[in-house]
Amino acid sequence: MSEFTEVIELNVGGVFYTASLKTLTQDPDSLLCQWFNGKKEVPGKDAKGKYFIDRDGVLFRYVLDFLRDQSISLPHAFRERDRLIREATYYGLTKLVDTLKPQVSAIPVTYI
Repeated sequence: MSEFTEVIELNVGGVFYTASLKTLTQDPDSLLCQWFNGKKEVPGKDAKGKYFIDRDGVLFRYVLDFLRDQSISLPHAFRERDRLIREATYYGLTKLVDTLKPQVSAIPVTYI
Protein backbone atom coordinates (compact mmCIF):
# COMPACT_ATOMS: atom_id res chain seq x y z
CA MET A 1 0.00 0.00 0.00
CA SER A 2 1.25 3.48 -0.89
CA GLU A 3 2.23 5.88 1.86
CA PHE A 4 0.91 8.73 -0.29
CA THR A 5 -2.64 10.05 -0.53
CA GLU A 6 -4.36 10.43 -3.88
CA VAL A 7 -3.86 14.21 -3.67
CA ILE A 8 -0.34 15.54 -3.18
CA GLU A 9 0.46 19.06 -2.04
CA LEU A 10 3.76 20.46 -3.27
CA ASN A 11 5.87 23.50 -2.59
CA VAL A 12 8.13 23.93 -5.58
CA GLY A 13 10.53 26.79 -5.01
CA GLY A 14 7.94 28.64 -2.95
CA VAL A 15 5.04 28.12 -5.38
CA PHE A 16 2.27 25.83 -4.14
CA TYR A 17 0.74 23.12 -6.32
CA THR A 18 -1.77 20.37 -5.80
CA ALA A 19 -1.68 17.35 -8.08
CA SER A 20 -3.03 13.86 -8.10
CA LEU A 21 -0.75 10.96 -7.34
CA LYS A 22 -1.73 9.60 -10.76
CA THR A 23 -0.44 12.75 -12.48
CA LEU A 24 2.86 12.77 -10.58
CA THR A 25 3.48 9.10 -11.41
CA GLN A 26 2.38 9.39 -15.06
CA ASP A 27 5.88 8.88 -16.46
CA PRO A 28 7.39 5.74 -14.87
CA ASP A 29 10.95 6.85 -15.70
CA SER A 30 10.63 10.29 -14.10
CA LEU A 31 12.07 11.39 -10.80
CA LEU A 32 8.59 12.43 -9.69
CA CYS A 33 7.30 8.91 -10.25
CA GLN A 34 10.26 7.42 -8.43
CA TRP A 35 9.65 9.72 -5.46
CA PHE A 36 5.92 9.16 -5.24
CA ASN A 37 5.94 5.42 -5.80
CA GLY A 38 8.58 4.88 -3.13
CA LYS A 39 11.54 3.93 -5.34
CA LYS A 40 13.56 6.98 -4.26
CA GLU A 41 13.48 8.98 -1.08
CA VAL A 42 10.81 11.64 -1.38
CA PRO A 43 11.75 15.27 -0.70
CA GLY A 44 11.20 16.59 2.79
CA LYS A 45 8.18 18.59 3.83
CA ASP A 46 7.96 22.29 4.52
CA ALA A 47 6.49 23.82 7.69
CA LYS A 48 2.95 23.45 6.28
CA GLY A 49 3.34 19.77 5.44
CA LYS A 50 3.78 20.18 1.68
CA TYR A 51 6.51 18.23 -0.10
CA PHE A 52 9.27 20.74 -0.80
CA ILE A 53 11.13 20.59 -4.11
CA ASP A 54 13.94 23.11 -4.39
CA ARG A 55 13.44 23.90 -8.08
CA ASP A 56 11.88 26.63 -10.24
CA GLY A 57 8.30 26.88 -9.02
CA VAL A 58 7.00 28.99 -11.89
CA LEU A 59 8.24 26.63 -14.60
CA PHE A 60 6.88 23.60 -12.74
CA ARG A 61 3.38 24.50 -13.98
CA TYR A 62 4.48 23.42 -17.47
CA VAL A 63 5.87 20.17 -16.10
CA LEU A 64 2.51 19.42 -14.48
CA ASP A 65 0.59 20.41 -17.62
CA PHE A 66 2.70 18.02 -19.65
CA LEU A 67 2.17 15.17 -17.20
CA ARG A 68 -1.58 15.80 -17.26
CA ASP A 69 -2.05 16.06 -21.03
CA GLN A 70 1.14 14.71 -22.66
CA SER A 71 1.26 17.99 -24.58
CA ILE A 72 2.61 21.44 -23.88
CA SER A 73 1.19 24.90 -24.51
CA LEU A 74 3.57 27.77 -24.01
CA PRO A 75 2.78 31.48 -23.96
CA HIS A 76 3.49 33.39 -27.16
CA ALA A 77 7.06 34.73 -27.08
CA PHE A 78 8.02 32.27 -24.32
CA ARG A 79 11.66 33.02 -23.56
CA GLU A 80 12.49 30.36 -21.02
CA ARG A 81 12.58 27.28 -23.21
CA ASP A 82 16.19 26.46 -22.22
CA ARG A 83 15.35 26.78 -18.54
CA LEU A 84 12.27 24.59 -19.01
CA ILE A 85 14.41 21.99 -20.80
CA ARG A 86 16.75 22.05 -17.78
CA GLU A 87 13.80 21.51 -15.42
CA ALA A 88 12.41 18.68 -17.57
CA THR A 89 15.86 17.09 -17.62
CA TYR A 90 16.11 17.31 -13.83
CA TYR A 91 12.76 15.53 -13.47
CA GLY A 92 13.79 12.89 -16.01
CA LEU A 93 10.99 13.77 -18.42
CA THR A 94 12.69 12.70 -21.64
CA LYS A 95 9.55 13.05 -23.75
CA LEU A 96 9.10 16.65 -22.60
CA VAL A 97 12.77 17.43 -23.27
CA ASP A 98 12.45 15.99 -26.78
CA THR A 99 9.29 18.01 -27.35
CA LEU A 100 10.95 21.26 -26.29
CA LYS A 101 14.13 20.88 -28.31
CA PRO A 102 14.21 23.00 -31.47
CA GLN A 103 14.02 19.99 -33.76
CA VAL A 104 10.73 18.85 -35.23
CA SER A 105 8.76 17.06 -32.55
CA ALA A 106 6.09 14.40 -32.77
CA ILE A 107 4.12 16.32 -30.12
CA PRO A 108 3.08 19.78 -31.28
CA VAL A 109 3.95 22.75 -29.11
CA THR A 110 1.17 25.30 -29.11
CA TYR A 111 1.50 28.93 -28.11
CA ILE A 112 -1.29 30.68 -26.30
